Amino acid sequence: MGLKGCAFFLPRLLLRGLENWLTSHLVFHGISYKALFVSFMVHLTDLLLRW
Repeated sequence: MGLKGCAFFLPRLLLRGLENWLTSHLVFHGISYKALFVSFMVHLTDLLLRW
Protein backbone atom coordinates (compact mmCIF):
# COMPACT_ATOMS: atom_id res chain seq x y z
CA MET A 1 0.00 0.00 0.00
CA GLY A 2 1.40 3.37 -1.01
CA LEU A 3 1.67 6.51 1.04
CA LYS A 4 -1.45 7.89 -0.61
CA GLY A 5 -3.35 4.77 0.40
CA CYS A 6 -2.20 5.15 4.01
CA ALA A 7 -3.16 8.83 4.05
CA PHE A 8 -6.64 7.84 2.90
CA PHE A 9 -6.95 4.74 5.09
CA LEU A 10 -5.65 5.98 8.47
CA PRO A 11 -8.21 8.76 9.07
CA ARG A 12 -11.00 6.28 8.29
CA LEU A 13 -9.48 3.76 10.67
CA LEU A 14 -9.25 6.39 13.43
CA LEU A 15 -12.85 7.40 12.78
CA ARG A 16 -13.95 3.77 13.03
CA GLY A 17 -11.95 3.39 16.24
CA LEU A 18 -13.62 6.45 17.73
CA GLU A 19 -17.01 5.13 16.67
CA ASN A 20 -16.25 1.76 18.28
CA TRP A 21 -15.05 3.48 21.47
CA LEU A 22 -18.27 5.52 21.70
CA THR A 23 -20.34 2.42 20.99
CA SER A 24 -18.54 0.46 23.72
CA HIS A 25 -19.48 3.20 26.20
CA LEU A 26 -23.12 2.94 25.08
CA VAL A 27 -23.02 -0.76 25.96
CA PHE A 28 -23.39 0.27 29.60
CA HIS A 29 -26.67 1.94 28.68
CA GLY A 30 -28.32 -1.27 27.52
CA ILE A 31 -26.71 -2.26 24.22
CA SER A 32 -25.62 -5.89 24.32
CA TYR A 33 -22.02 -6.98 23.80
CA LYS A 34 -23.17 -9.44 21.15
CA ALA A 35 -24.61 -6.65 18.99
CA LEU A 36 -21.39 -4.67 19.42
CA PHE A 37 -19.30 -7.69 18.43
CA VAL A 38 -21.41 -8.34 15.32
CA SER A 39 -21.16 -4.65 14.40
CA PHE A 40 -17.37 -4.77 14.87
CA MET A 41 -17.05 -7.89 12.70
CA VAL A 42 -19.12 -6.24 9.96
CA HIS A 43 -16.87 -3.15 10.06
CA LEU A 44 -13.75 -5.32 9.99
CA THR A 45 -15.04 -7.35 7.03
CA ASP A 46 -15.99 -4.13 5.25
CA LEU A 47 -12.48 -2.73 5.75
CA LEU A 48 -10.79 -5.91 4.54
CA LEU A 49 -12.97 -6.09 1.42
CA ARG A 50 -12.02 -2.53 0.47
CA TRP A 51 -8.28 -3.38 0.39
